Amino acid sequence: MRVFLCGLPPVLAFGMRELFRDTYEVVEVNARFEGAIQGILIFCGVSAREIAEWLLLCNAEPHSLRIIAWGNYTPAAAASLVGMGIRAVLNLSASCDAVRQCVDQVASGNIWVEDFMIPSSVDGSKVRLTPRERQVLDCVARRMRNREIANELKIKTGTVKIHVKNILKKVGGGRSRYRVGLARFTGKI
Repeated sequence: MRVFLCGLPPVLAFGMRELFRDTYEVVEVNARFEGAIQGILIFCGVSAREIAEWLLLCNAEPHSLRIIAWGNYTPAAAASLVGMGIRAVLNLSASCDAVRQCVDQVASGNIWVEDFMIPSSVDGSKVRLTPRERQVLDCVARRMRNREIANELKIKTGTVKIHVKNILKKVGGGRSRYRVGLARFTGKI
């Protein structure tokens, strides 16, 4: 599998080639790269807005790509990136082991986010959900819309909204339902 690097400083690009020399083919590209991505694309030091602009420019569907955002992101920015379809969010100061784990997880088709970016309950513990909230949460984690969730669970759309609101309250507030998906994917709930 190929790993495409976009925006990495030369020293980091060299380190990535060394880190993955036995497992992945590492290719450097620039932000104007418009070819087909067959593999993993790592954006370094790029904002969520810039990634979204690149996706629009290339007419690319983020959920069909394996994109890693590597930079200094807040938990809110990490949730936004995952909500856009980015497969992993990696802190710029991540260790070599964390980088390898991240790329391996994305290569396997999983979502990967560092622990400090994961929302949790207000007191930092795991969140306790009702069985129905867990069902709704599983649907949210699969990026289903409220109407789709209602159809699947055979409940009203308004009921879905109430469950999502309660789940968000339990993970410490926030307005983004992607915080819920992020917490679910990483085992905090």
